Amino acid sequence: MCEYNTKAIQEIELNILDEIDRLCKEYGIIYFASGGTFLGAVRHKGFIPWDNDIDLGMFRDEYERFIQVAEEHLNGQFEIHTYRNNKSHHYYMAHVVDKRYSVKRLGSKDQRIENVWVDIFPYDALPNNPIRRCIHYSYLTFCRAMFHLAYFETVDVKRKDRSRIDKIAIGLCKYLSVVVHPDKIKWREKIDELLKRYSIKKSDYIVNFIGIKRRKEIFPQKFFADLIQYEFEGRTILGPKDYDRILSQLYGDYWSPPKDKNKGVHPIELVGDYAVHGNK
Repeated sequence: MCEYNTKAIQEIELNILDEIDRLCKEYGIIYFASGGTFLGAVRHKGFIPWDNDIDLGMFRDEYERFIQVAEEHLNGQFEIHTYRNNKSHHYYMAHVVDKRYSVKRLGSKDQRIENVWVDIFPYDALPNNPIRRCIHYSYLTFCRAMFHLAYFETVDVKRKDRSRIDKIAIGLCKYLSVVVHPDKIKWREKIDELLKRYSIKKSDYIVNFIGIKRRKEIFPQKFFADLIQYEFEGRTILGPKDYDRILSQLYGDYWSPPKDKNKGVHPIELVGDYAVHGNK
């Protein structure tokens, strides 16, 4: 992806972030930087330079409330897309999009056109008992595999930052998708039901189940008990105070940038007027 394309997408996403921030402050909804966005805030005080998306997290109750508020109160050019309010939105997590700008997804068989987006990930409770937690997460993982198999044409197979296990699973799904066609709605709804089964208020563990790091996204809830402000592209964004434990778990040596060949981005390109003329 060319540098201009990345910078332009980042600029659009910052406008979306500002709108999310406005709405959350107005309605008292807590959100925080997640995944690569949290890493960027800590290491770069903004975007990871080669990254082209923003990831935000919300605890499940806040997430559901945000969706309700956003459907009614986002400013005109912005929309919230969920699989319940938008038939073309196949993702489990919500996107807040800017309807004025679009990108072409290049990493999947289905090279579809989508509005530029910011990811909103729900953080959900897991059982306190370690055996029940393992069983629950394993069943969720099976459901996720069936869901991805059902939507294999949309899976970003070219993303560079996938684990070896993910790459093996994607290769297997590529062959299975020819003969096996799971029910898309069934498996997505099953994931939704399982993720909502346990109460955050009663659980010691939480998970960003849709996150790309799989089991590394399971954390003691106390890691997120103290949120502080981090600088992000001239703004501030909330994130857990104990960043070292979280980022070390997710990325290992997170202070050292990866080699160029391993710098993972969504393979996308801007389409339309912005791609040619910029934001004028």
